[in-house]
Amino acid sequence: MYRPCIISPPKNTHQHTHLQELEIIFSQLKSNYTEEYTLYNLPTIALACILPHIITMMTSWDPLEHPTQGAPLFQKWRRLLQGGSGRQGPLSQEGDPYVQLVGLVVLPPLRTAVVNRWDPRDPAAMEAFVEVSNEGGP
Repeated sequence: MYRPCIISPPKNTHQHTHLQELEIIFSQLKSNYTEEYTLYNLPTIALACILPHIITMMTSWDPLEHPTQGAPLFQKWRRLLQGGSGRQGPLSQEGDPYVQLVGLVVLPPLRTAVVNRWDPRDPAAMEAFVEVSNEGGP
């Protein structure tokens, strides 16, 4: 699927700090070279760079217990990753790097939480997750 990015963090750097550095790099690339950013599919490269770090940060995440965890992170990366497939039409979201990020990081723990712990008779936890998602969270 995705190979880890060759941009590696300096030793003794936390995941969050490295993600901030990557966000700055890809934000500058997108704002300074908008056409090339899309043409060369840099959102896909950005996903390859951030995916291992986000997976590590979200490993113990329970979306029904802590629906807002990671929301600011996903909001920041959504604008840098969305629309990176370069395709248009009804199937264009399949290759969208942001959709892939959500599919790899958000959906597995959500599926586990829904199947194993969610009580449909008490929808409050799911409603809270859906609200956060609608506001741009994971």
